[in-house]
Amino acid sequence: MNGSHPNGSPNLDSLDINQRTYLRNIRWRDFQAIARMRGEGSVPRLAYLDGVLELMSPSTGHEWNKTLIARLIEAWADYYEVDLGGIGSLTVGEKRKESAVEPDECYVLGTEPRDVPDFAIEVHRTETGLDKLEIYRRLGVREVWVWKHGKLSVYQRKRGGYALRRGSGLLPELDLDLLSKYVWPADQRRAVREYRSALARRRRH
Repeated sequence: MNGSHPNGSPNLDSLDINQRTYLRNIRWRDFQAIARMRGEGSVPRLAYLDGVLELMSPSTGHEWNKTLIARLIEAWADYYEVDLGGIGSLTVGEKRKESAVEPDECYVLGTEPRDVPDFAIEVHRTETGLDKLEIYRRLGVREVWVWKHGKLSVYQRKRGGYALRRGSGLLPELDLDLLSKYVWPADQRRAVREYRSALARRRRH
């Protein structure tokens, strides 16, 4: 298939869009109370910056893409025996920085879980009203990978902000253009299988 999704697959852009609600003048303890009321569930997904709280209910297409991207990254790490730990939509936050976020997916390098991921994945299907990169900067996340318009872009943390890069500085051998070709709108198992086959062909050559 060379990364082309099967004919007849549904168009995820035609599925429901993310629903976002914003609450303003929210104190940190209010944010914590709302997070406790939600409990261990993943909906709504929360983000907080300087007194503004975003509650996002992700669409089917959003969740499909973020899950498949995670499966492909983990397939790559497994194939090349890279120690990569997934910590899902972990709530990352700090009171004194007035910032908190729940990434679509996030990872640490190595074998031990940590409170702050090394990189996070954000799937953009609708625009957000919060500056997510500013949240990640304050919390010390080293890279943010943004899926938008059919490709992954990497924002690498530098002094004062993030810089857009062609690839990941944390995983420089991961070809994000190749991976992006396998983010299909249908048949996740087949996408992962064919991606692993592509990795094997590349290794042989």
